[in-house]
Amino acid sequence: MQRYEMFIDGESRKATGGEWFPTDNPYLGAPWAEIAQGTEQDVDDAVRAAHRALHTGPWAELTASARGALLRRLGDTIAANARRLAETEAAATRPSSSGTSPRASA
Repeated sequence: MQRYEMFIDGESRKATGGEWFPTDNPYLGAPWAEIAQGTEQDVDDAVRAAHRALHTGPWAELTASARGALLRRLGDTIAANARRLAETEAAATRPSSSGTSPRASA
């Protein structure tokens, strides 16, 4: 089964607690992947990394116009992949055969 680590400070990493949780494909009603279960330490690390990136990384040195250009590029990338993203989201949120909403139990 595929495992997805966390992405913190530019690197993929396992949760500090070493725990994983399964995520189900609601359409099939079966697990399809395991996700790293973050801890309070992982959250703190992610917040510190985000703060550092915002205030001291390359983003902080960009002009507003350059940031805007990057955000437009991101929007273009999302638009170019909209069908794939929609199909992925639909599969992730489709009610199971029992008729219950996968998010209602979360």
